Amino acid sequence: MMQRLIYAATAAMTLLLLSASWATAQRSPDAPDPAKDAERLAVARELYLIAGGGKQLDTVFEAMFRQLSNQFSSQKPQHAKEIQDVMQRMAKKFNERKGEFAKLIAPFYASEFTIDEMREVIRFYSSGVGKRYMEAMPTLMVKILPKSMKLGEQIAEEALQEAKQELKKRGIDL
Repeated sequence: MMQRLIYAATAAMTLLLLSASWATAQRSPDAPDPAKDAERLAVARELYLIAGGGKQLDTVFEAMFRQLSNQFSSQKPQHAKEIQDVMQRMAKKFNERKGEFAKLIAPFYASEFTIDEMREVIRFYSSGVGKRYMEAMPTLMVKILPKSMKLGEQIAEEALQEAKQELKKRGIDL
């Protein structure tokens, strides 16, 4: 169960990082090196934050620590209150590290988008419809993630069984 929970948390983080960079563009050959371009990185960090990267992390961290709390409490119900207290403190501690994600992700945005493109996306997220989109994302992610993970597990299991059958036909018994 713990391994599945860790997998789920990792998958959630991966999904979060991927959803934050929903589109890709080819980097033009004359584009400056993002590591050397402070303005480009600053705009990229702004894009990551306005696109809801930090808020999505709030949702992921909250769900992860709630699941840990529930799992540990089911193992030691007599210590449920203490476990919940520890998990709440840990959630707060790790939540304070959200800035590390912005620092990690900004260079990727900066390498894929020009400053003007990033500013255009920022304008969208600053608009009424952009704000509404961002308000809906945490709720959507909470609804989508468990179903997506379940479907992903089903597909992986089907692929595993089919691959084993095909390999067995070829004399490779796994």
